[in-house]
Amino acid sequence: MDGVVEFWHPRQRKKLGSICVSSALQRANEMIDSCIEITALTFSNDGLHFSVGTSSGHVLNYDLRRPTPLLIKDHQYGFPIKDICYHSSEKILSSDTKIVKIWNRDDVIFKA
Repeated sequence: MDGVVEFWHPRQRKKLGSICVSSALQRANEMIDSCIEITALTFSNDGLHFSVGTSSGHVLNYDLRRPTPLLIKDHQYGFPIKDICYHSSEKILSSDTKIVKIWNRDDVIFKA
């Protein structure tokens, strides 16, 4: 509900860290409203990258070693992101209710 992704250690039941997606969008001037929800999340096959979809129609690509997003992709329709999929080491598929986008993981819309 608050746009935060938390990482937990499964055996120790201890929180390892958290990333605030809503503040990353505000810093990028993508969104003013702080009430966003995370609607999709997926990890890449290498285990180092993950992507987060939001209720505002944005996809944020992260490296686990950095607290800021590598890039932010806007679907430009304002619909919540339904699904995200890593197709290969280079391609990411993201979809909302209106469109499916296929894009390179290294595309630069916003570089943090």
